[in-house]
Parts: sequence; structure tokens; C-alpha cells
Amino acid sequence: MPNSVAHAALRRVTLNLMQTVAASLVFASIAAQAAGPAPAGSIGTIQVEYRFESKGESATREKWAQWVIERFASIAAEVTAQKPTSMATMVAPDGAQTAARQKKLEQAAGSMQAMQPMMQQAEKIAAKCRNDEACMEREVQKMGMGMSEGDLARAQSAGQKAQAALADGPATVQLWRPKSQTGTYRIKEDVQRQFLDPLCNGKPGMKCRRSEQRQGEGTIPGAPGRADASTAMAEVDHAKNTLTLLLPVWMNLLPVEQVVTSDYASDNDRGKRSVLSVWRLVDAKAITVPLSARGEQVHEMVDNAGFPGRLTVRWTFTAAR
Repeated sequence: MPNSVAHAALRRVTLNLMQTVAASLVFASIAAQAAGPAPAGSIGTIQVEYRFESKGESATREKWAQWVIERFASIAAEVTAQKPTSMATMVAPDGAQTAARQKKLEQAAGSMQAMQPMMQQAEKIAAKCRNDEACMEREVQKMGMGMSEGDLARAQSAGQKAQAALADGPATVQLWRPKSQTGTYRIKEDVQRQFLDPLCNGKPGMKCRRSEQRQGEGTIPGAPGRADASTAMAEVDHAKNTLTLLLPVWMNLLPVEQVVTSDYASDNDRGKRSVLSVWRLVDAKAITVPLSARGEQVHEMVDNAGFPGRLTVRWTFTAAR
């Protein structure tokens, strides 16, 4: 007959099994807290500055253009620290991580197969006793009476292996979710154009001229429905020493004052009026960089209006405690 120590081991293993059944056969694990992550609920800040500059001239036989464009935006987004985990959310797992996870699942499946007879008994006990722990204790004790010490040892070993295989690794990855954001902008554009057109007959070179000036600054308008909405996020992997950022962007168009002068009699844009800037950053993507408090990226690009220029992005990330 199994001794009292073996009985106690059996009770622990079987009660763990019943908890596993109730949770769809998924074992709970307590991940070790790695030094580095901030306490969950801490508020951090992602600060970013966007500066687009374009200056140039283009000419063909039919048209000519000259432009000077300066656009600037500064946004501060508050983000909230989530509970650290062992797996990244913003970055897809690499090949080694995927292979290691698959191996752990296969090991767990093997251990669970070895425990199948006891699992079936545990399911019957769970169905009979429901949430009555005293009933569970009695039924487990009855089950143990008919098991040898070898069976108990194998069951306990299989349970430990399955639990170890399914346990998460160290909690070294921390996600920071968006909370709110505010920002300011400044835009100044001067575009001069000439067009060769039969409608411009009588003008020098049969060319009409058009001048476009746009200027505006102030607080960035909030997103429709929620003024402080943000999509900014950060994820710090303290094991890999990397930082993944989804930088905050403005979520509404930016108003500017436009002044247009034109030789075209039918040009309906002539005069001064308020318009919305074409400067938009709709293709913002997450970036992963070595863990740092600040960084800079420079992009040579063509903007929405077709002007080639340079976009400089400077960011800082402060993980407040």
C-alpha cells in the first residue's frame, strides 16, 4: 500500500490535473520577474518629432515649378506598462523561438499522453465532485489505494514534465499600450508654377503663372470621436536588449491658410481660404532598434503632393517607474 508521502504526492498531482482539465488542459505557470521591466500600470512617454524639408525646381517645355516646403510636427504619447510576459507581441517570433516552442509543445503532448489514464480518472472525479474540495480529497485517496508506488512515481514525474514543458520562460518582455497623446505642428509652403497653355495666349511665352502659399501652426486636431486617441506603442525585450516602437502620428488633417494667385481666369482656388494640408503619415510601421532612450531616422521620400524631400524622425522613449 502506498505510504503517506506517496499519498500526498498523488493528491497534489491529481488536484493539479483537475485544475488543468477545468482550464482546458492548459497549465498555469508563474514566470520569474526579470530585472528591468517597470511595474504594471506605470506611465511612459513616446516623444517624436517629424520634420519634412523639400526645396527644388523642375522644368519641361510645357511646365515649370519651384518650391520651398517646411513641415514640422511634435507629438507626445503616454503609454501604460503591461504585465511582463515571456513572448513578444509586436514582433513575430524568430525561427529559433518557434522551434523551441514547438519542441516544448511536443514534450508536453508526450507527457500528457502518459498521464491519460489518470486524466480520465481526474475528469470523472471533477464531474462527480464539481467544486467540492473535500469530495475531491476523498475520491483521490480512494484512487490512490489501488495504485502502486511505481505508478504514483510515474504519474508524478509525468505531471512535473508536462508542467515544466508548458511553463512560460522568464517574463522579460514588456508591452506599453497607448493611453493618450497631444501634439503641435508648423507648416510653411511656397510653390511657384508656370504652364504653357493656349488659354494663356497674349501672356509672355504663352505661359500662365500660379503661386501657392500655405501656412499654419498650432495644436494638432484630435481624432474624430476621441481627442486624445493614440495608436503609439512600445515593447521592450530586456533579454534581447531591443526596443520596438510604433510612433505616434496625427490622426486628423492639419488646417492651414492658403493664398493662391493665378493668371487663369477660371482658377477657382484664387484668393485666401482655410484648407487641410496634404501632409499625412498613413503608412507608419513599427521599428525595432537596439534598446535606447532615443533615436533618429532619415528617409528620402516623395510626399503626397509629389514633392521629393527628406523626412527626419527623432524619437525618445521614457519608461517612467
